[in-house]
Amino acid sequence: MRKYLPVKHFSGSYYFMIFMLIVVIRTLFTLFYPLNSYQFFAADSNEYVGLANNILSFNFNFDIGRFIRSPLYPFFIALHKIIFQSYWQNALIASQILLSGFTGIYLCLISKELFKNVPSIVITGLLYSIYLPVFYYVYSFTSETVYMFFNVVSIYYLLRLLKENRAKHLIGYGVSFSLAYLTRAEILLFVPFVVSLIFYAYRKNFYDAFKISCSVFIIWFLMTLPWALVNEKIHHSYITSSNGGKYVFYLSNSRLGYADIVETPAIGSPGYDALLNNYNFYNSDYDSIINLASNIKQDAFFLSAIRWIGNNPDKFIKVKICNLLNFFLPGLTLNHHSFKDRLIMFIFTLPFHALFYLGLFQAIRSAGIIPHLWILFYFACMCGFLTLFLYSARFRAYGLEVYFLIYSSYAITNIIQHSKKLVAA
Repeated sequence: MRKYLPVKHFSGSYYFMIFMLIVVIRTLFTLFYPLNSYQFFAADSNEYVGLANNILSFNFNFDIGRFIRSPLYPFFIALHKIIFQSYWQNALIASQILLSGFTGIYLCLISKELFKNVPSIVITGLLYSIYLPVFYYVYSFTSETVYMFFNVVSIYYLLRLLKENRAKHLIGYGVSFSLAYLTRAEILLFVPFVVSLIFYAYRKNFYDAFKISCSVFIIWFLMTLPWALVNEKIHHSYITSSNGGKYVFYLSNSRLGYADIVETPAIGSPGYDALLNNYNFYNSDYDSIINLASNIKQDAFFLSAIRWIGNNPDKFIKVKICNLLNFFLPGLTLNHHSFKDRLIMFIFTLPFHALFYLGLFQAIRSAGIIPHLWILFYFACMCGFLTLFLYSARFRAYGLEVYFLIYSSYAITNIIQHSKKLVAA
């Protein structure tokens, strides 16, 4: 067994230094990056800010045409508008930088839970401070930074809950999971895996497993109830966060999705521009479905996708293969960026991906598969989501790659220890 510096020597001052390093790097990034906060993802940013303005006018209709958006991030923006008035943009960026810092601390705490050694904790914080794909969102008026924070906090409390049935762990997990869900609804796909983990962890006491699962559900139900009732009143549908899942499924499983990922037109061509702002160019039913009532629109999107799959099984398989290839390929989505940009990001991200797989292998070999089932399940969940639905390197970065850094740090720690032994010998 490898010997490391005990975690009891890792005091709060070290966490503070990691936090400050994360904050300083992200602050410098926002100061020198040439784009403004609306230009990262222009459509999403303008929609979120528009919804925040609606909130200030007591308009809670979050139907953006394609689907109904999740509520938490627009309320987050609206809160900054209320408190900071004309300075809300700078305040929002500052808040997101701070949240990103706290996300790094929770990643360190997850590393502590898993590996219980100081080098892995420190290296986790260092890797997170410099890993560009998970932090440039701090400068964008989109929900990734807030979602990532609640997602990481929920994983931390889930790991604690799987080890010890205490109220603070249960409430911590239930609340953080619910807040992540109210920010971006895709986290709901992880629920079956969470239930499996809980029942395995408490397999000797079925009642405890059942009670924990029910308690988490009650927390989620109570926290989503107000928003669901708002949507029931406005849209006559009980929507607990967003209802965009079927729309995203439609985007991937259609002529549009095939063009997006398999036969991507040249960047700058009319066909490529249509992928960004004229979906009816590929999907002739898009405009007619968009004009349907919100309570039937998503089913229409889904049925259209199912028809396309039935009529084009070979193209469906090609889309899924390309999605899967992109999922495992480090860097940016193929054919959507210049060769130079893809090469730079591939070179930058490849070591992190490789170290993740190495660290995961070493961790399982050292402690067995059970302590690391959570990441295997989460990896499978994200792989299924991004393969069956719409692949985006952006989704993979904030949803999964943030956890690569924990296992990468473990691999680096082992490499350092092995190197020291070789030098000593």
